[in-house]
Amino acid sequence: MGFLGTALDAVAGTVTLPARIAIRNVRLGLFMRALQIALVAVLVYYFYISRQFYFTASADMSLHIWSTQNSCIGASADCVSFTEKAQQELQSANFCTNPDQYNYYYVDSQAWEYRDFQCTSNSQSASIKMSDQLYFPTFYQEEISRNGETTKANYFTTAVEEQRTAVLLKYSVLDHKKVSRRGYSHPGPNEMAILIAREVEGVDGAVQYETFDAHLPQESGAFVVPVARWLAVAGVTLDEVNDADSMSRSDEAAQASSNTQEVMAWLSDAHAKGWYQPTFRLTGVNLVVKFQFYNSVGARGVNLQAGTIDGVQADDPEIFRDDWLNDQDGRVLCLAVVQVEKDLWTGLPQVWFTDTGHISRFYEGVKIEFQNGGEDGQFA
Repeated sequence: MGFLGTALDAVAGTVTLPARIAIRNVRLGLFMRALQIALVAVLVYYFYISRQFYFTASADMSLHIWSTQNSCIGASADCVSFTEKAQQELQSANFCTNPDQYNYYYVDSQAWEYRDFQCTSNSQSASIKMSDQLYFPTFYQEEISRNGETTKANYFTTAVEEQRTAVLLKYSVLDHKKVSRRGYSHPGPNEMAILIAREVEGVDGAVQYETFDAHLPQESGAFVVPVARWLAVAGVTLDEVNDADSMSRSDEAAQASSNTQEVMAWLSDAHAKGWYQPTFRLTGVNLVVKFQFYNSVGARGVNLQAGTIDGVQADDPEIFRDDWLNDQDGRVLCLAVVQVEKDLWTGLPQVWFTDTGHISRFYEGVKIEFQNGGEDGQFA
């Protein structure tokens, strides 16, 4: 048979059919069926029991925020009220008893001079609300102009960390049947929980969250969190140096500028005292709190782990787990993820005009911006 005959026989003259081999072995047959049942069980677990196959939709959330001060009403006997804390800081806080340690000015510019601080516990330590932000002044520079005469003074405010943020959450989402589902923070059945967290980088760059405090809503439906806790989770202490910007004076900047001998002597003394950069108490700090809510943590692959502050690890409450969410239909877990933006200044100016002049205050402080988002998932 020639080449063409061989090729024709291989292509058209040969038919290959699938072969079946029947093995008659009871043990092997039972093992095969067990594997099939196990595979079905795994699929049922991932796609239904653990809710791994979800229809998800972005939530439309609304926030109502305000601030409150700790009055210790109905609290434990060792509670320190806002007023008491303010008085304690006036008498013993370092920024009140040794304010010279906070002196700061930028090279030889008198326009950016901060010294001769005083402490105040008056209403100027109250918060200022701006849309979706709460602003808690830690410092303000006051300028009073009357009948052509102007005076300036610098003030630190007390008990800033003792003030509290209050947040009321509402959300609505369209499910896979295009039916609107709504919810809001309130105590009792189907309650929402808030879990304060910060985002960290996990293994292989995966996102995970260090969690700290779990909060249930108060009778008003609001979540109330002290300013001190937001700062702690963000890793910020008001009396530490804000190194976010190169605006602080340096040897090169001092040499290059037209400083007088007196200013150079002051800079030399500042080197010895460490007065190179201002503290967060003077500059303020921007915090962003992003609310992300879930009705199933495991289904969305949210990786949670207990966080640590100052060597103390947070508890791992039951609220972390899906069984709490699934215990009652409609429960929602809301992650409040704290991020810090270390801008050098958080200035907020305010001016009041009078018949004889004006009063202006330039505030710096803890600015907390609240944002919302998250997902709602349902087994489709």
